[in-house]
Amino acid sequence: MGGSGGDEGSGGTRRRRKRGSRGGRQRGPKKPAGAVPIELIPGDDDELPELADLPEDAVLVGAQAPARARTPRGRRGRDEREKDEKDDEDDDDEDDEDDEDVAPRRSEPHKKRVILVNARDSEEKRVAVVEEGRIVDLQMTVKKHVSYVNDIYRGRVVNIESAIGAAFVDFGEGRNGFLHASDVLPSYGEPDWNLEKLLSTPVADGEGESESNSEGWTEDEGADASEDGQESLEDQALDPDHDHESGPEQHEHELGEAASDAGEEGEEQEEAESFQRPRRGGRRARPARHRVRLPIDTLLKKGQMVAVQITKDAIGDKGPTLTTYISIPGRYLVLMPSLERTGVSRKIDDERERRRLKRILQSLDIPEGMGVIVRTAGISRTKTEIKRDLDYLLLAWEDFSGKLRQGRNPAPLYQESDVAIRTMRDLFTPETESVIVDDPEVFQRMIEFTKRLMPEHIERVRLHEGERPLFHSHGVEQDFEKIFARRVELPSGGSIVIEQTEALVAIDVNSGRTREEGAEFEDIALKTNLEATPEIARQIRLRDLGGIIVLDYIDMMRVSSRKSVERATRDALKADRARAKIGRISQFGLLELTRQRLGPGLSKLVYDTCPRCRGSGRRRNASSRAQAIMRRLAAALALKGYTTVEVRTHPDAIEYLQKELHADMAKLQELSGREIKLLPVPEQVEDSVLHYQRADGREVRPGGRRRR
Repeated sequence: MGGSGGDEGSGGTRRRRKRGSRGGRQRGPKKPAGAVPIELIPGDDDELPELADLPEDAVLVGAQAPARARTPRGRRGRDEREKDEKDDEDDDDEDDEDDEDVAPRRSEPHKKRVILVNARDSEEKRVAVVEEGRIVDLQMTVKKHVSYVNDIYRGRVVNIESAIGAAFVDFGEGRNGFLHASDVLPSYGEPDWNLEKLLSTPVADGEGESESNSEGWTEDEGADASEDGQESLEDQALDPDHDHESGPEQHEHELGEAASDAGEEGEEQEEAESFQRPRRGGRRARPARHRVRLPIDTLLKKGQMVAVQITKDAIGDKGPTLTTYISIPGRYLVLMPSLERTGVSRKIDDERERRRLKRILQSLDIPEGMGVIVRTAGISRTKTEIKRDLDYLLLAWEDFSGKLRQGRNPAPLYQESDVAIRTMRDLFTPETESVIVDDPEVFQRMIEFTKRLMPEHIERVRLHEGERPLFHSHGVEQDFEKIFARRVELPSGGSIVIEQTEALVAIDVNSGRTREEGAEFEDIALKTNLEATPEIARQIRLRDLGGIIVLDYIDMMRVSSRKSVERATRDALKADRARAKIGRISQFGLLELTRQRLGPGLSKLVYDTCPRCRGSGRRRNASSRAQAIMRRLAAALALKGYTTVEVRTHPDAIEYLQKELHADMAKLQELSGREIKLLPVPEQVEDSVLHYQRADGREVRPGGRRRR
């Protein structure tokens, strides 16, 4: 006890050992950071020259740089940072003011890009964008499939269904259109409303909104209307911020920008710039919207005239989808007479470019009550070019206004541009080297449109005068025919197989003959998947595949390999003008994505459902059909009122019955006492048809009733 106490007392001056340190080991003095001295091995000569002495403030590669002075915390620090940011923005604004009418410098095209317009054929008109001898984008119209998307009509309300909150409108094209309550301007519910007020009165687009903050709202250039007036599953997935309870704001995701735009539908939206307090993390919050969806019977009455724009063509038994929020697309702008707002597409993410374009919009003379949105094609455009496009849209609006005042019956007011104007408006870019057309009339219309909006590029539009067809002369006809193939071969020996079903599209990747000596299976799978990714994106774009798409990649075990393929898939789909949402590769090697439908799809344009297989691609073999006929005969021979049964079926089934089932048929005839005749009908759609006859040769129904 005393000894321990003495030790404790004597150790009072001793320093307590720190936790985690090892007793008995003395730490040497800390070595200064710097080069590590190298001792020469005796007998070896150092051939390297001596290095010069480094300055005192030099920092080794990989070493930490000298610590910077800490930014003062609190309000003072924030004020200084905001001041620096404001000074930077002011500097940019000063530069932008000088560059309003000077286009920013554009990078030189790295690929030869040519647009081929095959308009000579009367049945099909094709427009192909070709890069390095391959088709990378395609627009195709078929004579028998008339598209009304983006056309504007004067229509009459023929029926109102309050239960589903929609009205059916006769717009003069045979089938009634579907108009949901969320697509009806609130002004239609006013007691003294008439269509001519659409031309002279700014349209109110909701309650609780002031004009002062109109530029801070999100606008959408594309038509996103879905079947039955509701949002499709894929569009809900693609736009998580969509407000399903608002009326006009749903249209802000459904402003019709040319379905023939084949790609800018729904993809270009103005970024929301709220005046509310920013959220945590510095991102600005979306503005609060207080709008009430009015019942359809308070907005419209039966027999009332409406001006509607078609946002989606009829599909099957479903009629076209309509909206009263009208928009007219141009080369760089979208004119929206229904909404008094201006903005820039949110696809334009360069803040300096956005400020430049907004300043140009503010300097333009836009009529009161109209809204304008700058499309992504407006990037790097000068004020002169944008003003030229606005003048073109205002002329189209004047033509629309004149037709609206004339007549009171359903009639077209504005029809979407033909293949000539759509090509120059939607597909032409500054990187396009030439536009080659094979039809003189279409060529002349393209020249007139280009001279009005893009006179500096008029020399790029050329007429094809050769004897060979346009696609054959440029070597892309064979590439076009491959679009219809089920299997697409890859350069290294692999392939992709595309299967389109009612619910989804399945794309399978096969390694095939892809082999490398000494390579592991994981490396081969990764190589094939990465090679297939750009081709998959290209086929999706050319065939206009929409909805749910499942990619079945070759299984990969490494996480890094799966992430590489996911990243490659996202990069490959960036060039697609349709919106897409991409998932991750699952444990089964499947990657799911959803893609916005831009049109009916190539398969619906050029394919008919096979009546024999009913679209399945397969039909029953002769053995199975023969057995089905035997079962039908066994049931039919139990009926009364006839003496002979005639079996009409395909020749291969008859051959199987006569060779393989002859004894069974003879037994049936013997037991029933009736005659069985086999008649080959190659063109028959059904597998088998039975005809019953009496002894006098007259045909009767089973059971003895005579067939009329």
